[in-house]
Amino acid sequence: MINSELKNLIKGKVSYDEPLKRRTSLRIGGSAACWVEPSDKEDLKKLLQVIKKEALSLKVFGKGSNLLVKDSGFSGVVINLETPHFQKLVFKEKRVVAEAGVSLPTLISESARHDLGGLEFAAGIPGTVGGALMMNAGGKDGSIGPLVNWVEVMNLEGDTIRLERDNLEFSYRRSNLMGRGIILETEIRLQKREALKTLSMLKEVILEKGMTQPISQLSAGSIFKNPPTGPSAGELIEQCGLKELRVGDAEVSYRHANFIVNLGTATAADILSLIDKIQLTVFQKHGVKLELEIEIV
Repeated sequence: MINSELKNLIKGKVSYDEPLKRRTSLRIGGSAACWVEPSDKEDLKKLLQVIKKEALSLKVFGKGSNLLVKDSGFSGVVINLETPHFQKLVFKEKRVVAEAGVSLPTLISESARHDLGGLEFAAGIPGTVGGALMMNAGGKDGSIGPLVNWVEVMNLEGDTIRLERDNLEFSYRRSNLMGRGIILETEIRLQKREALKTLSMLKEVILEKGMTQPISQLSAGSIFKNPPTGPSAGELIEQCGLKELRVGDAEVSYRHANFIVNLGTATAADILSLIDKIQLTVFQKHGVKLELEIEIV
């Protein structure tokens, strides 16, 4: 079913041996055996039922901004919800219902246009709403989890379930949504604020990130989670003198040591080798085991 039959079942785009390097912010990785863009919830339900029946591996891709895809690629089905049906926004007073395929920059700018703020901490994060919920995306000034009222998911049986606030758990770069199904939409609480003020705040955040992060280079964002206490991951790496450490075309950023950039032709193997070197050096010097923030696919 992972072959031609799937195209007859799904109305949306189905492609095989899809290169994933063009689908990730690092521009690295092998191909997916199957790439599917469901056109609507009915399409998604049929697809998930096939995946369960055939015991296929499954991965949901948004903007690919927090992922490292291995050079060998992915042998299962990759689902992408960036089709129009999954990119709707509905504003209700101080709330917005956002579907999983909406990009964070769109959510933030459209909220500002409706004189609503509160998402400034997420400025400059290029992911989707679904990905942001899954990993509780955020920055030094906040994260998305505390703003969530409910999340709607579809499980592998194709059933739609609404998880209310009391059933949701968000912590540092983590949520309990993993394994619960495919995120469809969410309701987020916002603050009433004039658009010009919000836009000014967003500009400040973007300017600061531009000065301290390699936003113009190919990266996957922060590679490691910050330890719960003590110096940040970036500070620990910098104290080890690892800025600009290089393996192949993968390099520890000179702007921010917790970023690894692809200088052009880096492979996943290069990135993974650099990650190992960083983790070993930081542990030997500081006794701290750095945990990955990015996901390895």
